[in-house]
Amino acid sequence: MDQRGPFALPRYLVAPDSLEILELDLQGSVLKIPSDVGFSRLKSLQLVRTQLLDQNLFHNFVSSCPLLENLSLEGCLFYDFKVLDISLRNLRILFVDNDMGGGPFDERLWECVLKIACPNLAYFHLSDPFAQNFSWDKIPSLLQTATIWPWWWEDALIREELANYLLKLLRGVCHAEVLKLGKYILQVRIDLFLIPLELYVFKINLFPALQIAGSSLPRSDLHDREWVEQRVIFTQ
Repeated sequence: MDQRGPFALPRYLVAPDSLEILELDLQGSVLKIPSDVGFSRLKSLQLVRTQLLDQNLFHNFVSSCPLLENLSLEGCLFYDFKVLDISLRNLRILFVDNDMGGGPFDERLWECVLKIACPNLAYFHLSDPFAQNFSWDKIPSLLQTATIWPWWWEDALIREELANYLLKLLRGVCHAEVLKLGKYILQVRIDLFLIPLELYVFKINLFPALQIAGSSLPRSDLHDREWVEQRVIFTQ
């Protein structure tokens, strides 16, 4: 826990009902979330290196922002969270990056269930360490770009759990216009199915996962390397 004490939003920010953009980098401090105030006009919320102590207060706070279009959680600690529920009809950008900042490993999303119900989501970014479990309450049918960035794990059991987890993610993003995948996604799939990593992995080794995840793409399209390179971006 941070010893500097919690950070409370100044009254001049909380009182007016005109705030549209809120960006906070608390460098590891606790954010004291107001329990009786909502931001009815807020459109963009960015929290960086922020400790969040109460899942209900955070959920109520975010839910009280009906116009929110952009939510970014970067290097945040979710202390004692059991569920991180993000249910926002108007949200278009969701960025959750746990691979930054300090703090105990299990206070990120490692012991938390991540639930997403954002039907109008257009951009989605999620990096490891992932949540304990994941669910799409509503599939974002208008998704344009999705980025999935997993870590590499030596433990075979964790890799198997990660593969199942990734399938849940892919069910919600495999229809995206641009799909950016960390290279370890391929290695997790390859280790499970004992398929050697070769150059043609672009064309055939990833896409069975997309087929399992419910993609309606015809198999004849999956062997066109030029088409694949436009559709999927592999990152180092």
